[in-house]
Amino acid sequence: KRISEGFVKPTLKEAVPGDLGLILPYNTMKSLIEMINALDAVTPGIANDHTLFYGVEAKFYSDRVDVSNEFETSIKNLFVCSKRFLFSLKNKIMTSDIGKRIASGAFWSFTGTALAKLIVLISGIICARVLGKELYGEFGMVRSTINMFVALGTAGLGMTATKYIAEFRQNSKERIASIFFITNGFALLTGLVITILVLCLAEFLASYTLNSPHLVDAIRVGALLLFITVINGAQTGTLSGMENFKAIAINTFIASIFESTLMILGAYYYGVIGAILGYGLGFVSLYITNHISIRSDFK
Repeated sequence: KRISEGFVKPTLKEAVPGDLGLILPYNTMKSLIEMINALDAVTPGIANDHTLFYGVEAKFYSDRVDVSNEFETSIKNLFVCSKRFLFSLKNKIMTSDIGKRIASGAFWSFTGTALAKLIVLISGIICARVLGKELYGEFGMVRSTINMFVALGTAGLGMTATKYIAEFRQNSKERIASIFFITNGFALLTGLVITILVLCLAEFLASYTLNSPHLVDAIRVGALLLFITVINGAQTGTLSGMENFKAIAINTFIASIFESTLMILGAYYYGVIGAILGYGLGFVSLYITNHISIRSDFK
């Protein structure tokens, strides 16, 4: 009735007349009134009894969403997640061969890495106590320099071994040995080249990169152990391709114990060079355990 008596005729015919104060919060209504009064000072006539407001009345319902077996809604590529979905996902993993393999690999990878990192962290703290602040800083610089060349020497060989060994493991087992020898052959070659390169550049790296000429011997010791470290990358890739993540975890754990023990003993008796030697001998132990695991897989 009030709308029919007013001067302004609503343009949205589908709108239902009503009191906005019944559907909007008080603070919202108060803000709207204040805004209209402010506009009226600029454009007189806005705050008129005939002015109409359009408001939206929204009601929320707890409807059940229809989804497919993959929990996709009627809207393409829109999925929902719920407790039922999580239980269904768990059941799929437990009943699927691929799911079991993924779960097992993830468990062993996480467990082995976490334990190994924890042991190395504790040994690093002890080694810092033994060497002192200055010498431990030098040890860290040499180790970081060697690790930089490790990344260069591996050159993605581990990923290559993983990809092709996993691809032919089921259907063409006779090709696995060839892939292993090729990737490890390249690892031997690149490891040898990088080792010779670091040996030749040891004096330059110590003097101009690290600004510590007295660390040249420590870098040379690390360069000799760099060779084994590069090969380890290819070995780990081979074991990953064979899905022997349990062996990787156990070997990494054993190597971390050797590395930690020998690094602390080396730091105590021979300082920075001893710590570098102990750090590298940990990778020698990893090479041995990986080699044993690979031979066992090929039998």
